[in-house]
Amino acid sequence: MLTVILALSNMTVFATENSEEDTSAGKETVSVTIDTSLFYYNNFDNDAYRNVYDQLKDAASNFHNSTQNAEYREDSNGPYYKAFTINVTSKNWDVIGASGMQTIVNAFLADNPTYFWMSPSFKHATKSLDDSSVCYEVQILCYDDYANGSSRQVIKNNVDITISNYVKNLEENLPDYQKEYLIHNAIIDNTFFLIRKVKTQTPALPGHIASMASLIPNIKRQHPLDMQKKHLSPLWMN
Repeated sequence: MLTVILALSNMTVFATENSEEDTSAGKETVSVTIDTSLFYYNNFDNDAYRNVYDQLKDAASNFHNSTQNAEYREDSNGPYYKAFTINVTSKNWDVIGASGMQTIVNAFLADNPTYFWMSPSFKHATKSLDDSSVCYEVQILCYDDYANGSSRQVIKNNVDITISNYVKNLEENLPDYQKEYLIHNAIIDNTFFLIRKVKTQTPALPGHIASMASLIPNIKRQHPLDMQKKHLSPLWMN
């Protein structure tokens, strides 16, 4: 289990044309060049991928801003929590397939770290429609810790307040994306992680003692999908 602790500070974040430290004011100024082409969405050159990504984005936003509980379900692989479903047309599915759907989910999470509750895992099956056509129902999964909608909203609101406090300390004339970039870095610099191994049948991480929590520097700069590969699960605590 991964415990993420946000240090709520009065840190001021500035962006100027230089990167020198203003020692007299005790504040650091930074210069940032933003390359919006790095959004994974903008690197999709196929309409099918973009269409499904947009479906995922709309549904995820609705769930994120609600107090809806994730639905408990079980299948042959065990229990899980379903956040929501999207119906992908056969036309789009024929292009992307299951591997493409995974690519879309990964891209969405990379572009939208706000959705802390969303698992990279998903389930899919064919679904018959009223007009006798077929689509593919994709279930997007929610981490167990965030299945309760009311608890999830408390965490979301606390994160929103933290980000809002950072925004107040940013220069007003900065582009929105540059503000997001600076807030992202400010949160990273004020976040540390306590790691406990999630129960798994795979071997423990090298040097890891499963019964102990250990501080792991630099993991906060790892992608969530990389952490999942190491069988680490995120849990935000405020």
